[in-house]
Amino acid sequence: MRIALKFAYDGTKFHGYARQLEVKTVEGEILRALDRIGARHLRFRCASRTDKAVSALGNVIAFDTNFRPEEICSALNANLEDIYFFGYARAPLEFNPRYAEERWYRYNLHGKHDIPLFRRIANLFVGEHDFSSFARMEEGRNPVRRVKSVSISTEGEFTAIDIRAESFLWQMVRRMVGAMLSVEKRDRTIEDIERAIKGEKIIFGIAPPEPLFLMDVRYSKIDFIPIELPETVEDMRKSALLRLKFLEYLKSEIPLRESLRPASQN
Repeated sequence: MRIALKFAYDGTKFHGYARQLEVKTVEGEILRALDRIGARHLRFRCASRTDKAVSALGNVIAFDTNFRPEEICSALNANLEDIYFFGYARAPLEFNPRYAEERWYRYNLHGKHDIPLFRRIANLFVGEHDFSSFARMEEGRNPVRRVKSVSISTEGEFTAIDIRAESFLWQMVRRMVGAMLSVEKRDRTIEDIERAIKGEKIIFGIAPPEPLFLMDVRYSKIDFIPIELPETVEDMRKSALLRLKFLEYLKSEIPLRESLRPASQN
């Protein structure tokens, strides 16, 4: 039997998603928890391998197992910290979560930003383009991706940048946001972005990983059955936003403290 599970995690507590020797990762902790509960996990696959400090509210794994689907989320949650399983589905034997119809990422920016400017830039990213200037390119990878939508909204003190596409290149979202911020700071221009998505190599910089969330991964033929855990996942999201706000506070306070520090006496 092949099952698919939907789960969330606080990426700041892990050294990325993919298993690594001698460091704590999301995948490594899940595999250890599956072993502890006695669940086979053949042909284990995931939808998205997020980077260090990137969080998820809707990643997906799939594997062949002998464990009862309706009980596996609760069993895993009892054996994990900072990882929360909240949905399961019986999947076709050939199902590979890598082949999703849509991935949805959200980047959270704290403080005031130029929303009209961001929306103007967002429109440039929509469609099929060469994103090699907005990704850390791996050898042999096709740099062309089709972005379905980029929307900008505000939630309290945060600006949310929501980007949807079937697939993304490595660090693509963070570099797209980095480009938006570089134009806002006048380090780059909108014309630079227009040239870059036509294939010209331009460096824009990369936004930090902590504000990035994988919000969801969607499939037309997989219907996840939820378990009662939405409060836990929503609490994790709110906690992460508060942590981002505190980090912004620290960044603003450090220069002030330095300026107030007495000069050393010789």
